[in-house]
Amino acid sequence: MAAASISSLDPVTEQSVTQFLTTSYHNYQYFHNVGQVLLKINPYPQFSYESDQVQLMRKVLKPSGADDLPKAHIYIFAESIRRAAQDNSAVQGVIIRGMNGSGKSEAFKGILQYLMYADCNHHPEEAAAQVDHSKPLGLSANPFILPTDSSLVCKKLRGALCVLSAFSSVTTDKNAYSSRGMKYLTLKYSTTTGKLTGFRLRSIFSELVRTSCKDP
Repeated sequence: MAAASISSLDPVTEQSVTQFLTTSYHNYQYFHNVGQVLLKINPYPQFSYESDQVQLMRKVLKPSGADDLPKAHIYIFAESIRRAAQDNSAVQGVIIRGMNGSGKSEAFKGILQYLMYADCNHHPEEAAAQVDHSKPLGLSANPFILPTDSSLVCKKLRGALCVLSAFSSVTTDKNAYSSRGMKYLTLKYSTTTGKLTGFRLRSIFSELVRTSCKDP
């Protein structure tokens, strides 16, 4: 019988983990829970798992017994962080790690997409028209989804993320939108309303030697 999760593998070896992840990848399962860690496999051109992101965000935010939610997803992970911060008033931290081209920036933006969506009072079901999910989140072809009643803080955060992507992404042999910087983001929530009240975004730009095109 195939293992349901990495934690249930027996024995846990490099070969068994690799085989499990390979099988999951071909079954379009890109997210896995390992304790409090969310493991995400970069699907590269296969972005079908994000095709109904508005519907999925609504289901995660307001679940019901009839909803068929995945066992693991970036939105479910983001919701657990949001609820823990609101219920326990405790500081929550997320560290995103991975190799070059592994999808760290998209995971970062995916968490923020959900947090900005969840911060609104009204959550429409309609998705944006003509969205190209093969493009990085935040581009005009695949924009961040914000309801009409989004707060000024969320709108400013969306704008800051778009500007950061525009000035910190380069083309490499592996990735057409490779981030060349580290990001450190702090979000502040109200202890009374649970709504986002502010943020601080810092970025440290790194080397550019891996760009595939350089100015003469």
